[in-house]
Amino acid sequence: MVGGPEKSFNLAKPLFELMARTFRSSATTARGQTCKVANQIIVALNIEAVAEALLFAARLGADPERVRRALMGGFASSRILEVHGERMTKRTFNPGFRIELHQKDLNLALDGARKMGLALRPTPQARSSCSACARRTAARHGSLGARARARNHVELPGGGQAGASESRVTRHLNRGASRVWARGTNVALG
Repeated sequence: MVGGPEKSFNLAKPLFELMARTFRSSATTARGQTCKVANQIIVALNIEAVAEALLFAARLGADPERVRRALMGGFASSRILEVHGERMTKRTFNPGFRIELHQKDLNLALDGARKMGLALRPTPQARSSCSACARRTAARHGSLGARARARNHVELPGGGQAGASESRVTRHLNRGASRVWARGTNVALG
């Protein structure tokens, strides 16, 4: 998304064609930033949802990779489930989008929402998770990018520690769960 007047957009279009496959004009200044921040809200919340869903399935004894592939054929299918879900199940931690930039965009979203009096309910939790992951990752692994969120959300059932919000039912299910790569601390089953 490119902000600015249509005439300026058309002048710069040959440069955009060299830099990106897809670009659109918002026809107004600052709407490109709005689109980028909206994108980051969607990405952050979807990463959280995919990680929780894979953990939930694994804790009930399902193979998370098989579940991911099955979900790809239904309404839950998404690019996040396809790409990040596979990275979670395969434990792929190669650096990607810098987590600090994702934090910045989530902060922009929450600051803008606060100024408008708009309550974004799950976004603060995603930002908090992102910030905690950035701190832990910097201390342990250097810069792993956005995949640091996945790495720091990891809980290896049978080998990791139970999350603070887990119930007795969840702890019971953990005893028989296979090793899985997924987010684990915010799932409560009972």
